[in-house]
Amino acid sequence: MSAELNEVLMYPIKIRAKLDQNECPLKPPKIVLESIKKSLEVINRYQTSMLFNYILELYSDYCNVNKNHLFMTPGIDVVFEKILYYMRGKTILVTKPTYFLFEEQAKQFGVKLEYIDLQEPYFNLELDEIYSQLKKADMIFLVNPNNPTGQYVLKQKEIEELIEEFNGPVIIDEAYYEYGGKTSIQLVENNDNVIVTRTLSKAFCLAGIRASFVALSKNLRGIFFDRVEMFRIPTATLLASKAALENRGYIKHVVAYTERERNKLFEGLKKMGLIPYPSVTNFLLVNTKTEGLQEYLYSRGILVKDLSNIIGSTFIRVSVGLPKENDLFLEETKNYLDLKLSTSEL
Repeated sequence: MSAELNEVLMYPIKIRAKLDQNECPLKPPKIVLESIKKSLEVINRYQTSMLFNYILELYSDYCNVNKNHLFMTPGIDVVFEKILYYMRGKTILVTKPTYFLFEEQAKQFGVKLEYIDLQEPYFNLELDEIYSQLKKADMIFLVNPNNPTGQYVLKQKEIEELIEEFNGPVIIDEAYYEYGGKTSIQLVENNDNVIVTRTLSKAFCLAGIRASFVALSKNLRGIFFDRVEMFRIPTATLLASKAALENRGYIKHVVAYTERERNKLFEGLKKMGLIPYPSVTNFLLVNTKTEGLQEYLYSRGILVKDLSNIIGSTFIRVSVGLPKENDLFLEETKNYLDLKLSTSEL
């Protein structure tokens, strides 16, 4: 762990547990890694449309959507930039909290965000609330399952009703689709206003490859320029994606592993008196009921996501890591709580 993260990725501190970016802690299969090595043999050549289109065919088979609705991009942020450029000067309706990088990108493009608060106890989205604000928006952005809460904000039927009711585009980010298994991606084929984003960064274990997919209704295809998109994807990314999609059975193992370790984290945190929220993703939202835990864990070489500026000062987000990492996180969290308790009793 430390050798990989410090020597190769140049992290400035010795990492004992990296649980802050919702990555898959498992490596992809050997056949995927070998495909990346193979790409070096042709690194002096440009990519081909044949390879790019074949990967779209593979993803079409995977998601059961016609290839003509699909594009591949080097990261979801590229999709968001294109959409936000298209929407500059307009208003997008989003949940609060939502994916924080989308918010930051929107501000750069001068796009106004209109917020709908997710409601406790489980950060649900009230449909009446969203319908009451539709007239304020030119577009709707949903992360489903939500990041950072880990839960679906709307059911499939509710999304279908919303798409019918709303005249503008509806973006649904499904980065964590593989863990929960529910999707709206087929809606792009029979509606004029749907965009669904996906990634190979999570359950496919390929965060560093930067391989993402977007499905769009036909009349929204103009956001992307077909002849340019192919050359934005490095050969190594194309070949790794090809191998992963041709051998995608491994994600079942990844999802099963994630569920087991996520449940261990959930129960361990509950026993300490903290509040972990139910999740269908590879991370947990946690109300630590105390301040300072994230800083303490960082000092111990354990990285978690600080949500003090997103939800509140006692909230963190914890990715599911390797068993050793998860155990270490639970151990050090308990040590911190014991330390706080002993200090308060002085």
